[in-house]
Amino acid sequence: MKILLAALYVEGEDSYEAYEDIGICYVAEYLRSKGLQVLLTGESLSRMDFDRIVEFGPDLVGVTLYDRTKPDIKAFLLKIKAMVPNARTCIGGCEATFSHQSIMEEWPFIDYVIRGEGEITSYKLISALQEGRDLADVSGITYRTPKGIIANGDRPLIDIDSLPFPSRDLLVQKKFRFATITGSRGCIRRCAFCCSPKFWRGWRGRQVGQIIDEVEEVQRLHGQSRFMFFDDSLDNPNIVRLTQLVQEMARRQLDIYYIIQMRVEAYNKYTKELLNQMKATGLVNVYIGIESFSQYDLKNVYNKFASVEENHACIEFFKRNDVPYFANFIMFNPYSTIANIRTNIEGLKRHRLASYVRRLVNSYRPYRASTLYDRMSKDGLISKVIDEFHIGYIDDRIGKLSSFMTNEFDPFLQKSRSFNEVTFFSRENLFILAGLKIYFQRSGLIDEAGIVGEVEVQMEAVLSAVSDFNIRWFTALVDLAEAGWSDNAARQVFRDFHVRDHFQDASEALKKWKRLMDVKLLRLNKTYANLLN
Repeated sequence: MKILLAALYVEGEDSYEAYEDIGICYVAEYLRSKGLQVLLTGESLSRMDFDRIVEFGPDLVGVTLYDRTKPDIKAFLLKIKAMVPNARTCIGGCEATFSHQSIMEEWPFIDYVIRGEGEITSYKLISALQEGRDLADVSGITYRTPKGIIANGDRPLIDIDSLPFPSRDLLVQKKFRFATITGSRGCIRRCAFCCSPKFWRGWRGRQVGQIIDEVEEVQRLHGQSRFMFFDDSLDNPNIVRLTQLVQEMARRQLDIYYIIQMRVEAYNKYTKELLNQMKATGLVNVYIGIESFSQYDLKNVYNKFASVEENHACIEFFKRNDVPYFANFIMFNPYSTIANIRTNIEGLKRHRLASYVRRLVNSYRPYRASTLYDRMSKDGLISKVIDEFHIGYIDDRIGKLSSFMTNEFDPFLQKSRSFNEVTFFSRENLFILAGLKIYFQRSGLIDEAGIVGEVEVQMEAVLSAVSDFNIRWFTALVDLAEAGWSDNAARQVFRDFHVRDHFQDASEALKKWKRLMDVKLLRLNKTYANLLN
């Protein structure tokens, strides 16, 4: 039986903004370990190689369903059904798990839904299909019968240490800058916007030695030295596990660079010794779940454990210790007020975080299994329009501002090359520069490390100016929303501030410093060209 597993990426999203869809990669490797023929591919809908798919001739097609790619997944599966009529279709993931009944009713071209963890359930489904057995004994699936849609009982949780390391087809195919490592499943917190508590049903961590074994394997087989640890609770419990992980990296003398995710409240457990060891082993960035600078939003809407004061202190902690960080942020939610938006602006202004302009655009996208989704449903703030959710706002002025940022400003930015370049310099380039500096420092190349450090400082100055500028025009939009919204007046704000020209100037300034760094390094050693690509 031939299996096609496809990861649908967002249209226009460059490889430096995306990572491996690691869940479907785990499923692919598990099926391969059982002797099945699996084609794993990942692309946006417009770039998907359908000729290759037809040539492969899949018997079963599986995709992970995400809210933001839902229309593309629908179009993809309909096209598959038209081109390979005998192929059966299957979807999985959080969105599919908690809408399995309704999605089967609405999408008649879906044959099966895999609920919860997909590795064992997918294999058991395929085995039953191959052998012609009744599907009633396959736990964790929802499927069609002549009598209607049937949902079997849930499958018990997997011992994640027993799973083979995930396939790396997407890493190779998409040439991602970072390989994804998941050292655990689940989270110890219960943020209201997240589906993790219900989907993973608790927290389970892999053995530290096995995690580092996987890192070494990816580096050996694929020559990858950059890693992203996608763990909701990497520092659970009480930083001990993270300490063990870093110590094992040091013991094996890994020549890598890595990013981690952390919860804000964990920062005060990071000792100076641990932080120095993390930097020495290749830490180049920390993703922090800041989410908001409004205490009301943090506690009453998002159910975050950390306070606003801890948000500020956490950011200052990493600044003092010269550790690059990336703050995840949600500007808009259905319960936002003008006052809370202004508080968010002040926090972004204080820390110069608005150079990454998506922090001014991001709005909460509901997950069916989240408690915030349930609250919104109860309050009549969410409704379904065809295959997408329509989000309501308690303050209609916020709704108009958010809608404008999402439907007009964001598409405009997507088409702007200079905006995408500034976005790159505001995020991924900072990781790359930090990795370069570590590489030169490890090699005792002080002059080279100094060149990179100088460019870091200059780029930060440019990005700080970008942040201040973005705060000014966004504040003007908030003022407009408070006084009386008009789309035409909002468009005039962009014209008055010359937003397009500003991004162009900022992009040119950042690229100038990048070119200067390249020239200086190549004068010292032409072989550095491989590091600078």
